[in-house]
Amino acid sequence: MFLSPDESKVSELVNILMEKKIGVVAHFYMDPEVQGILTAAKKQWPHIHISDSLVMADSAVKMAEAGCDYITVLGVDFMSENVRAILDQAGFNKVGVYRMSSEQIGCSLADAASSSEYTHFLREASGSFPSLHVIYINTSLETKLMLMNLFLQLPVPLLMLFQLFYRHLPKYQILMSGMVLIHIWVRT
Repeated sequence: MFLSPDESKVSELVNILMEKKIGVVAHFYMDPEVQGILTAAKKQWPHIHISDSLVMADSAVKMAEAGCDYITVLGVDFMSENVRAILDQAGFNKVGVYRMSSEQIGCSLADAASSSEYTHFLREASGSFPSLHVIYINTSLETKLMLMNLFLQLPVPLLMLFQLFYRHLPKYQILMSGMVLIHIWVRT
């Protein structure tokens, strides 16, 4: 069923997206039915992208460059926040960003990275030698800032993966010891 979605539903979706100039970025973990409809709709409306969270914001910028006035984010909260921040950074602060729900949509890993228990663990672990912290950074901007401030206080090396490396990711950034920013470009 999800491989052959109802054509009338696909056409209805495409008409709305085209009329309102809406781009859609969706995470891979969306239900197969949603992915099936989006994949079918993309044949008629190119501003639909299903990917991991790290590519969603870059895809949203490309959609804004192509004339989309709105971006709908089908994913957890930090993904919407990241899309908003990257669009703003790219100069598209007038492009609207919409989440799939007004309710909070959390991520267990992102939630764990902002917990007081994890902060306590990081402080305690910094006293062991050798100590190197690698942080899961698919989190809210608030958590990223909190972790950055924490690590600037710790006397240990730090690898903070702003974007974790995935096979299809064109670039990722590593912040080492709060001092050196390295951009690594990967050709795919």
